[in-house]
Amino acid sequence: MKDCLFKFLTTIFKRKITVKKDKYIIKYIDGDKFYYINDLFHREDGPAVEYPNGDKYWCIKHLFHRTDGPAVENSDGTKEYYIMDKQYSYEDWLAIKDYPLLW
Repeated sequence: MKDCLFKFLTTIFKRKITVKKDKYIIKYIDGDKFYYINDLFHREDGPAVEYPNGDKYWCIKHLFHRTDGPAVENSDGTKEYYIMDKQYSYEDWLAIKDYPLLW
């Protein structure tokens, strides 16, 4: 319910709203949603950056990183695969995602 209210407020008033939720600082700016820890984009249970057009970015400590899917999902359907901020083809990502010693 709170998330819906904040989305509504940011859409209507075009303002920045900052909320502390659990361990994250969430900033809503003109409908965009950003998750922070220590001023770095960071979220372990979902995208750290979400835009109203559907673009989503998974970040850990400000680095593109995701081992259970693409770290970048664009609204046009394109996907990009990253581990610790290094971009991989889908095939290479599949081969190394479960082996942290290879990152």
